[in-house]
Amino acid sequence: MLRSQTKGGVFFASLLFAVSAFALDFKGYEYRSGKNLELNTENTSWTVLVFLSSKCPCSNNSIELVNKVYSEFGAKKILWVGVHSNQDEEWLDSKNYFENSDLKIPVLKDENAQIAKKFGAIKTPHVYVLKNDTGQILYSGGIANSTDNTKADRNYLKEVLHDLVLKGVAPFSYQRVLGCRINTSQ
Repeated sequence: MLRSQTKGGVFFASLLFAVSAFALDFKGYEYRSGKNLELNTENTSWTVLVFLSSKCPCSNNSIELVNKVYSEFGAKKILWVGVHSNQDEEWLDSKNYFENSDLKIPVLKDENAQIAKKFGAIKTPHVYVLKNDTGQILYSGGIANSTDNTKADRNYLKEVLHDLVLKGVAPFSYQRVLGCRINTSQ
């Protein structure tokens, strides 16, 4: 089911779907290992999807923040999936970029930007936090309140995961996404 809302003049969509359909979407070529992976939600409560680019400076600047949050929350029943959807970025350049990055999470190649289109991801970095037993989107938005992680005074992803782990609820469902547009067409 697709539901759309407008907050502060910004349109965003949220999808609700069954876990079985959701789990099938997370398989494919993984840039960092060079292997085909199938990631499933078994034994996890939430999934963090991080849409990334091999060329966007905002995406590149977010790696340190993603790694910090992953280090703090990675073992807390959370499936972490990086998604590379940009159809205008060369495969070999993207492979080399993600292989050589310090990113601690797997990054799947999003063939034909199917995952980005399904979720309505528009920029990199764009984060979604999903509740695995229902497929509900609990959070959609930016990682932080600045494209420069050294200037960010709020880490939205950390705040959301902190409250989910401790209280079972996200403190907010949307924050503005800052970054470069995802090119979903070839």
